[in-house]
Amino acid sequence: MGTGRKRVGVITQHSYHNYGSLLQAYATNSLLNELGYDCELIDYVAPKQDMRRAYKLYQDAPEYDALKKRYAAQIERRKQNFTDFTRLYRLSPKHYSSDAEIEADPPQYDIYVTGGDQVWNVNFRIASAAYFLAFTDAQEKYALSTSIGRCKEDKLSAYKQYLVQYKRIYVREQAGADLLNHLLDGEPNVSTIADPTFILPRDKWMKTASTESFCGEDYIGCYATLDDDLDAMMPILKELHDRTHLTVVLWGMTLPREEDWIVNVVEAGPREFLKLISGAQLLVTSSFHGTAFAANFGVPFLVYKDQLEDSRKDGILTLLDHPHRLVHSVEDLSKALNGGVNFTHIENVLAAERERAIGIINECLGDIYV
Repeated sequence: MGTGRKRVGVITQHSYHNYGSLLQAYATNSLLNELGYDCELIDYVAPKQDMRRAYKLYQDAPEYDALKKRYAAQIERRKQNFTDFTRLYRLSPKHYSSDAEIEADPPQYDIYVTGGDQVWNVNFRIASAAYFLAFTDAQEKYALSTSIGRCKEDKLSAYKQYLVQYKRIYVREQAGADLLNHLLDGEPNVSTIADPTFILPRDKWMKTASTESFCGEDYIGCYATLDDDLDAMMPILKELHDRTHLTVVLWGMTLPREEDWIVNVVEAGPREFLKLISGAQLLVTSSFHGTAFAANFGVPFLVYKDQLEDSRKDGILTLLDHPHRLVHSVEDLSKALNGGVNFTHIENVLAAERERAIGIINECLGDIYV
């Protein structure tokens, strides 16, 4: 036995106020420590990270004035709820706010990991070589459940010099693995691993969830990330309300919708996100992580998708073997609902994915001692 546990540094999106980003960061940190490693998240924040979208009601535009006044207190609570959640995981002692800072004084670990979410989607303003571990020449580099989103090969080719330094690369979507294998000619080989939010089981998530009640009755939950998506989802939500007479509870990074059949939970942070999904009779979402948590919690789900290519939504429904739960419009509803959700099958899929993921992690990172 060695003298101490292996120290693992994970770089990922851990501070941006987005539900999926913070929840996957928490899951990765929790999982690696539970497996016996000494893991912390590298406190790197991309210099172009912009929180304004997370609090859209605060934009300085006259059309938002009334909403800003009405929901000002809830927006402040949302900010605090997100900030409070980031205290649940371990961060490196030093904070880095630029590539130059982390290259000048890189954190020291036995193993370096690029974590989940879309940190390799270099279409985003947060694109950074740091997420490709360019700041260290260490031999022990791995990627676990990283996603390239809708990024194309021509954009990623600028980072090939860093990708080839990884020992093993596991991404979240098969489409991403196929693209990277083509870019890298199979060296290193790229495969898939489940999102870390899948690997933590339901009971552990429920210990983290808020205990607050946001709706005193049965409800349909709706989590949307883009206003355009929510605009397209509104007829679907209204049809579901008319069919079931259930209130629709809405939360996310979108503007509130003030209808008499909607309850807006503007203040929801990550712990409230968990509570709202777990308590819903049905979740309608345009989000990968919304779908992931509904599946993990045994909550029936419908996934809105526009006609654009989206490997994240297609990939998760293929993994769960429930492609019929995808809806584009009201006309798709009956077919989707009649197909049902086979949670026995989903639980078996998730159990197999958890076992496989833990095996991959232990194989990559090796014995917990050095």
